[in-house]
Amino acid sequence: MEVIESVVRDTEELTNRYVLAVYLRGSRIRGLNDDESDYDITVLTNPTKRELLTNVMFSEKLRLPQYNVEGNITTSAHFYKLLLRISCSIGDNSRIPLIYRQKLPDLSCLII
Repeated sequence: MEVIESVVRDTEELTNRYVLAVYLRGSRIRGLNDDESDYDITVLTNPTKRELLTNVMFSEKLRLPQYNVEGNITTSAHFYKLLLRISCSIGDNSRIPLIYRQKLPDLSCLII
């Protein structure tokens, strides 16, 4: 878990965006990895106000060779749009494993 937290920290520093979640994908999730395989991940961040207002979808490549990690960074809005497209084309049986998630704040004090 320490490596994941380092990946999150470095990604936040590189992009100046808050990381919401990290999903594992690629050969390791399919069980096809070997000793040389890298870790393929998708990092989710919040969209900026500008991206929300202009409907611009942020997505860029992520490479962190010090952790043997490659993947992409995208916003939660873009990711969910992709998930909807995928689930419509292959059905609801697909699962994407979550390997990191920020703790959500306790909002129970706001419940009336």
